[in-house]
Amino acid sequence: MNRAANPFRSAPRGQALVELAIVMPMLLAFAGIIVDFGRAYAAQIALESATRTAAEYAAGNATDEDSALTEARSHICGELESVIGYEQGDTPEACDQPEVEVLSYSRSSTAPGATAFYPLGSVTLQARLPFRMLMPWPWLDRGSWQLSATESFQVLQGR
Repeated sequence: MNRAANPFRSAPRGQALVELAIVMPMLLAFAGIIVDFGRAYAAQIALESATRTAAEYAAGNATDEDSALTEARSHICGELESVIGYEQGDTPEACDQPEVEVLSYSRSSTAPGATAFYPLGSVTLQARLPFRMLMPWPWLDRGSWQLSATESFQVLQGR
């Protein structure tokens, strides 16, 4: 059938272009959401893992709260080097993000199972990392989230 013979039939290219113009922003927004939330999830998992490892190391090696904080900050900053978008200083001392806080620290030789030679080290750490999204989503304050992880660990030191 000839197109000229049917005046009500239009070219399908124009209709497809209009549909693409309507659907494309939604598809791009959906892809952006997937990428941003995937990055945030990966960063949260990395922060939790780094905090757990730092708590274990600090509980096993720290002699006081200050050394626990120093060792924890050093371990967390070192482990977060692989997180996309994370930037740290040249040395662990220059690393100011994430914020690391020792919520509790104790070293006891009178705890069950502990001795004077093998004291029980116990530490609870909290790490907070500001995470910047790639897209400035309107429902997020300035396009960033505050990721947080709290981990506790107890271990007999010297073993």
